[in-house]
Amino acid sequence: MKKYIIIIFIATISSGSFAQFGVQAGLTVASIKIDGQTGSTSTLTTSSKIGLTIGVLIDVPVSNMITFQPALNYTQKGGKVTSKYTSGSSDEDIWTINNLEVPLNIIYKATGGFFVGAGPALSYAVSGTQKYTSTSVGGPGGSGTQSGEEKAYFGDGGFKRLEFSGNLLAGYQLSNGLFVSINYNMGLNNILEATESWKNRYFGFRVGKKFGNAMMRKQ
Repeated sequence: MKKYIIIIFIATISSGSFAQFGVQAGLTVASIKIDGQTGSTSTLTTSSKIGLTIGVLIDVPVSNMITFQPALNYTQKGGKVTSKYTSGSSDEDIWTINNLEVPLNIIYKATGGFFVGAGPALSYAVSGTQKYTSTSVGGPGGSGTQSGEEKAYFGDGGFKRLEFSGNLLAGYQLSNGLFVSINYNMGLNNILEATESWKNRYFGFRVGKKFGNAMMRKQ
């Protein structure tokens, strides 16, 4: 599936003679929204984690003020999940899910270099890790803390690789092509093969530069 995501991006870049190509990199502040948690958990809370994102994009002119902007990003999603049990024991898991992501945004370029946009996104999870810390209280083994790291499991009983999401973004671009942007990405489908529902969320903060024709022109 990941090769099809790359093909989707490449296929879109052939349509614009006056397009701008760009590179971008930055940070994500990612979290997981969990619903339907069962078991002996007394309380379950989620919080955000910092990840990395890097990618390429293209601006294809649609009109004087609007462009179609597909991108291909390597984006780290996930989050921190803390479970506290009635026994007093607790688990803290920090999940990092590494994705190839293709957002397909429509961008409106306002005056003064500001822009806003929105669109769907398709992601494919290529790998992931779980850093865990388990604290036990009492019980046959006594009290203690264990920590470690494992690879995230994909497939039956694990994570789904394919994800659909919605994307909102805003930013500012200088006349020389340098730009900064912030986006919010909200997962629309459950990424877990289980009764619980896990959906990704993240804020992305990026800086980048565009190359090529900077003027908005119709073909």
